[in-house]
Amino acid sequence: MCVYKEKDSYLREAIESILNQTYESFEFVIVGDTPPSDRERIFGIIGEYASQDERIRFIPNENNMGITKSLNVGLNYCTGKYIARMDADDISFPTRLEKQVAFMESNPHLLASGACCELINEDGERTGRKVNFIQSTKSLRLIILKEPVLRHPLAIFKRIINGIEVRYDESFKYAQDYALWVWIMQHGEISNIEEDLLYYRISKSQISTAHLSEQQICAKTIQRKALELLYDFPFSETFMNSFFNITINALIPKNEISVSRTLSDFQVYFSNLKVNRRNFKAIEYMINLYIKFFAYKTPAKRLYSYIYDLTKMNKKLLVLCEMYFIYQRLICFNNSLSQAFYSCLNKYSLYVKEFFYLPKYVQSISRSAIS
Repeated sequence: MCVYKEKDSYLREAIESILNQTYESFEFVIVGDTPPSDRERIFGIIGEYASQDERIRFIPNENNMGITKSLNVGLNYCTGKYIARMDADDISFPTRLEKQVAFMESNPHLLASGACCELINEDGERTGRKVNFIQSTKSLRLIILKEPVLRHPLAIFKRIINGIEVRYDESFKYAQDYALWVWIMQHGEISNIEEDLLYYRISKSQISTAHLSEQQICAKTIQRKALELLYDFPFSETFMNSFFNITINALIPKNEISVSRTLSDFQVYFSNLKVNRRNFKAIEYMINLYIKFFAYKTPAKRLYSYIYDLTKMNKKLLVLCEMYFIYQRLICFNNSLSQAFYSCLNKYSLYVKEFFYLPKYVQSISRSAIS
């Protein structure tokens, strides 16, 4: 846990929530990255708890280093098999560590995992809102192209992965957790416990609120790394700007993003992609994000046209995606989709009954198209 200059009550609640865990065999490494004006207050509180519980290891920074470097300072002092993260203004449920360690031990193939959380406000009051994360490792490998897949103060990961001691990338001042999840996914799998294990505090002083613009610059760079490292996609600044705008860039209102310009950016990018079994799902996911993003202001009958326009410059990609997306959009059944669907059935000499075996048939189309 890294401490900056949190309120006394926040810090005490965070520390006590860890010391009162039902799982007791841990070392509690706390890094004090506190400015001089708050050191006496913050260090006094931490020192009070450290004097009463020998599990606490307090490391005060001589100078304010920032969260990323401070996290690495803390990792240098960790000796356990797993690293569990905690923020100094959140509250862990009493059974958090017990359940997370048990989950990792029962799934030894996992390199990291997280859980769900419930949101509280600055006064510690429950808001009734929750943040849920899915468990499927295959889905998480796609979702990470859009956003972080673990909530940072709820993460637990192996301290050593493939013989390498885990460290945060210090080139990222913000979104360092997002970068770490991408790095870990290069080496193995990540999952989540589908259960609330923490109260996550929403406050105006949070980095994610106070430095949103800077954080999003880091996030866009990490998105590019995810595309390159996990799927070997080529880098394109133009495409990344468009992709970022339709996924996690909250600074640009949706109605200010040009449909035609974004369509053009996606077309050019997809036309140069080499489609194979390893990356098809990722391409499929990105196209679906685009269609979903613009669905709110695009008539349903135009969605199939967008699919065709996105993929027409890459014939293999068109073959791979055509049946899948028609199937996905049949819920909006109308004349345009109906006609497109039966046209596609005729093109591939399919009978209507084969529609019910569509996933298997898409796989056979993939194999023939790629070969």
